[in-house]
Amino acid sequence: TRSSDLEMCETAEGMELTRLSVVNESLDCIYDTLVKPTNPITDYKTQFSGITEKSLENVTKTLGSVQRDLGRLLPAHAILIGHSLENDLFALKVVFEIFVIFDVTVRDFSISLFTTRSS
Repeated sequence: TRSSDLEMCETAEGMELTRLSVVNESLDCIYDTLVKPTNPITDYKTQFSGITEKSLENVTKTLGSVQRDLGRLLPAHAILIGHSLENDLFALKVVFEIFVIFDVTVRDFSISLFTTRSS
């Protein structure tokens, strides 16, 4: 079981990832990284994320490298817990065979089973 949260900014091509954090079931932070968006940033969304232009100044980590890191970090049948996970996974552009999402944003907490396929 893992819980994740990410931060995004607005770019010339839409919302893109700027930070990903993952904790394990003991609440130990097992992954935390800033990510350089592919496209020019038009709004850092600092009021929500705390991310600033200076925060990303020397960042070289890309979405592709984060995806590879997640592939090593998460088991094939990961149980993910978090806030707005569907949006987060869309932003991460990750593809897992099967994963379970426990989304804490819904009023009646539920567990959903999703199957994803690459396009």
